[in-house]
Amino acid sequence: MTSALEISGLSHAFGRTRVLDDVSCTVEPREIVCLLGPSGCGKTTLLRLAAGLERVQTGAIKLHGQTVGEPGWHVPPESRRIGLMFQDYALFPHLTIAENVAFGISGLPAGRRRPRVHEVLFQVNMQAYADSYPHMLSGGQQQRVALARVLAPKPEVVLLDEPFSGLDETLRIQVREETLRVLNQAGTAVLMVTHHPEEAMFMSDRMMVMGPGGIIHQVGAPAEVYANPANRFVATFFGRTNLITGVVRNGVVDTPLGTVAAGGRGEGCAVDVVFRSNGVTLSTADEQACPVEIVSARPMGRDTRVTFRLAGDEAGATYLCRVPGIFMAGGSARVTARLDSAGAFVFHRGGPETERTSDSGPVHGPSADGA
Repeated sequence: MTSALEISGLSHAFGRTRVLDDVSCTVEPREIVCLLGPSGCGKTTLLRLAAGLERVQTGAIKLHGQTVGEPGWHVPPESRRIGLMFQDYALFPHLTIAENVAFGISGLPAGRRRPRVHEVLFQVNMQAYADSYPHMLSGGQQQRVALARVLAPKPEVVLLDEPFSGLDETLRIQVREETLRVLNQAGTAVLMVTHHPEEAMFMSDRMMVMGPGGIIHQVGAPAEVYANPANRFVATFFGRTNLITGVVRNGVVDTPLGTVAAGGRGEGCAVDVVFRSNGVTLSTADEQACPVEIVSARPMGRDTRVTFRLAGDEAGATYLCRVPGIFMAGGSARVTARLDSAGAFVFHRGGPETERTSDSGPVHGPSADGA
């Protein structure tokens, strides 16, 4: 099966600043792929190249097997059958909602244009606002109209650039659920840019994690990327992490908070043990775990954000964890901590934070003591 969108060896620079570094990826028909990365790493530039708003300097872009961009060859945006939705939605303030949606299909005869406008407005549940103007709508409603306008021409590929960034958290959750439903119904291939890990996890069939300099560090199913990050950059991008250094001895790494399997890391290898805030368990009943002192405990609603340090090590490092519910331990209560092996990852120490490892990436698994 031919990929809906195929990007091969794409590199791009503005002056002396390289913003994309040998990027290759595919988006299959009916597939949603999320490009996840921090602001300024080159995500929007990749979308602009795919849409034809920038010319390819190095590499190639194909749509359903046909080359639309490579050095010396450029198919203009209007000939690519690609729908691009910007962060600010770019609705025309002087046009009604129906006229905004119809703008992208102005080439259709009026007899076909009006039914298509009604159809896509119905898809996004905005048919009642056809005669309204953009300034009369909420941010979530404007987002739906922008999506309807993108889908109206029946594009082969849809490109979404941070489509929920202007919405508050509660509305963001609601709108992205509606958007996912609409995109699945439309059945088009989608490449979506976001810097929000939870958003990428929710929306995508596959995700690509991009770092500074336009480097793709990992591609895979959301659950796989989260559970098996390829390097420290990927691991830390999904939330606050903690770091303990160690050395591999007899296939494991001993840390104050427990023993972690080292897997393929060589004997005597210096490593970093990275664990997320949900990768450590606090207890007042586990006598065999490492005793710790609570520095602070801040209730956050569904869980409590706890900062702790090793008992008796007042000048040492502090660690962050999240405890489900309300964590009430304090005063003279004895608290211990133990690493959860599913949330701990082992990487070579000394290499760059964003090293691209040649093996399977991180190593994590049951610790030797069954923790």
